Amino acid sequence: MVFDADASLYVGGSFDNAGGTAAGHVARWDGISWHPLGAGTDGSVLALSMGQDGLLYAGGYFTIAGGMVVNRIASWDGTSWYPLGTGVYGFVNALAAGIDGSVYAAGNFLYAGGVLAHLVARWDGGAWHALGTGLGESPYPSYVSELAINTAGELWAAGSFGTAGGKPSTYVAVWSPTAMSWFLPVIRRRVDH
Repeated sequence: MVFDADASLYVGGSFDNAGGTAAGHVARWDGISWHPLGAGTDGSVLALSMGQDGLLYAGGYFTIAGGMVVNRIASWDGTSWYPLGTGVYGFVNALAAGIDGSVYAAGNFLYAGGVLAHLVARWDGGAWHALGTGLGESPYPSYVSELAINTAGELWAAGSFGTAGGKPSTYVAVWSPTAMSWFLPVIRRRVDH
């Protein structure tokens, strides 16, 4: 779920209605009632994010949004759904809006808009970009489950992956858009005196 600038709440999931109103896997709550977002999507919505551009971004298992082919990720402008290039080939589990206006998508995919982008990619408003060599295999099925951006604009990713930018990683990695590379975070323990 995510709020917009007007404090409306957007939710996504595996539902066909919200409060008795037909809503294809995504809906908006204005504080009084539920509203559909057009025809919604044809499959589950797993992630939502509000972009710096004021658009709502949705990712998940769907291939259609508002009657358009979008391939698992789309944007909503308050009236209509739009594809982000040719979408991704897999599924989107997590989204994060960058402070530079980019939108980051992650999940279980190898390609975003035809660009080889292991598990995570950046949408700049017109094209998809890989984040270095991306995130790699783990002993289990590989995917990213969470994304977050800190005040420095660094993208934190967590999930089931064993490498980040070709370096061994234990399920957490950080992408620096300034250095254009992945690094492993230093986890500090808090010591109470």
